[in-house]
Parts: sequence; C-alpha cells; structure tokens
Amino acid sequence: MQERLLFELNVMQVAAWLGPSEDIPAHHYSIDESHRPVRLRRVVLGYPDASTEFKFDLALNYRVGSVIQIYSDQKPTLVVSYVYCFKRI
Repeated sequence: MQERLLFELNVMQVAAWLGPSEDIPAHHYSIDESHRPVRLRRVVLGYPDASTEFKFDLALNYRVGSVIQIYSDQKPTLVVSYVYCFKRI
C-alpha cells in the first residue's frame, strides 16, 4: 500500500514537472499493474547522505552509469530519481 502511495506521489510530481506551468500539471494516467503489457521491474537504491546537496548530487551522477549497467540487461532503461528523506522525531 505504501509503495502504491509513493508511486502515485511520484506520478503527480512528474506531471507537474512536465506541465506547461507550475500551477498546471500535464495530463496523466495512472494504471494498475495488471493492465501493463510488460511487467516493470523497480529497483530502489539508497545511498548515504553527503555533507552538501551539491556533493550528494555529484555522487549520484557518478554512480548512475554503473547502476544502469547492472540493472538494465542491455534493454532501454528509465531512471527516475526521487529523494525521500525519512527522519524520526
């Protein structure tokens, strides 16, 4: 259930990013996994935080090539970066 909620949140964020303006998101559809002709494989990786946002971004950019090589199986691959911070209060 939580995975579905995070997926929906991500869909809305991508629609907002692709929309014509900040206030108007792109039109999007969210379909159930049973309607997909090809099963998607989702891989979630976590990395330690860096001292600054710039260094963290640089570290992710450095790793993305090897991550694609490991998980793509020489097939077209879509990489979506979603930074999710979880902090206990």
